[in-house]
Amino acid sequence: MARQKEISLEGMRLRVRKDMSADSPRRISRLEVEIDMPIPEDHPESKVLQGAALGCPVHHSIHPGIEVLLIWRWK
Repeated sequence: MARQKEISLEGMRLRVRKDMSADSPRRISRLEVEIDMPIPEDHPESKVLQGAALGCPVHHSIHPGIEVLLIWRWK
């Protein structure tokens, strides 16, 4: 989406932390994704970029039993 809107995301960083279940079989129970955005939150397209992340096929492919927390940090 950023490419389509010609928004530079140079310097963007993502960190993913996984939490494992305590019971058997062990499995991922939670994903925490920290998104460091190189643009300000009041950028005219920030909501569009957030919507693209939430509408991503990978995001929709994660099992509903896995909690996904997205933490956005803006410039």
